[in-house]
Amino acid sequence: MAKCVHCGQKKGKRHCPALEDGICAQCCATHRLETIQCPADCVHLQSEFYQQGRRSQKAQSAGKKFLERTSASFHSEEAQSFAFMVQADLYWWCSRHNGLANEEIARTLKATAADPDCPTGDEDDLAGFIRKLLSRSQRYSNLEKNGFDQEQKKKVIEALASCAQNHADGESGKESQSYLQELSDYFDQLDFEADLDYSPTEELAEETPPTNGEEEQSAEERDLTIPEQ
Repeated sequence: MAKCVHCGQKKGKRHCPALEDGICAQCCATHRLETIQCPADCVHLQSEFYQQGRRSQKAQSAGKKFLERTSASFHSEEAQSFAFMVQADLYWWCSRHNGLANEEIARTLKATAADPDCPTGDEDDLAGFIRKLLSRSQRYSNLEKNGFDQEQKKKVIEALASCAQNHADGESGKESQSYLQELSDYFDQLDFEADLDYSPTEELAEETPPTNGEEEQSAEERDLTIPEQ
């Protein structure tokens, strides 16, 4: 069997209609619709769309409580989007740092709400991680362009802190992570990059804000995608 036409290393077990040759499964999954212009009728592309649909359905089912709370707590579309993104960031950080108890999350969110636009902080600290993303991420600045100001951001983060505190007050053990578990029920089902078009590590690596032209070009491309509910 011939080598993959893209990497030239692994076996090209799949036929790629865009490259008109064999491609390995890893290159197919990694580069489809990125560096490879896949036709809409490609069977491998359709398979990925199917898997995305399944992940979205699982997330909506397992994370029903998370989705209903976010929808009921925040009435404007901008507030709901902001709350969704902050909780996605919180989940992403906790999934890589062994999680945090309800009360610790509540304290962290309260500290973040005090000055959400402050860009300083240690990325190994949850508050510093969220603040850096709030000041640097195009996802958040796009909301600001629509009039979602600092006071509104504070109110949403404070409401999320209250939610985490309510979990803490309702649990007997101080180490309970029930608030984080509520987020995990939803986000565990998803692939952040494939389903949310979102990579915190890439956003944190961007030291300089885009120019006006780049902002216009990337505004829609770089919003965090919220799966249909």
